[in-house]
Amino acid sequence: AETPAAPKRHPNHQSWIIFASMTYALFFLCYGTARTLLQPWLWKLYFYTLLFVAGFSLFMCLVFIFAIAPLIPTYGASVKLPPYVDVAYVKSLKEALQDEQLRS
Repeated sequence: AETPAAPKRHPNHQSWIIFASMTYALFFLCYGTARTLLQPWLWKLYFYTLLFVAGFSLFMCLVFIFAIAPLIPTYGASVKLPPYVDVAYVKSLKEALQDEQLRS
């Protein structure tokens, strides 16, 4: 039996867009929160509003740390694993395994 061909790479996979947009969004959320919460004049004019923003920001940070952040490496690893292989490769691998079973 022939050795199956190597799996084809899929250069059109869009996972880099997801990672880039998450980086972009996270940067601006952190920047906006820091910019808002560290302005002393805003605390004088909008104390209760900024208190709510600070609490909500803390809550969203905790959600990110405990719910979203663990999923990022899992997603990255799952993108690099099969089933992102060519159909022809799977068929040739199946045939090779069947040939191997017949010989043993």
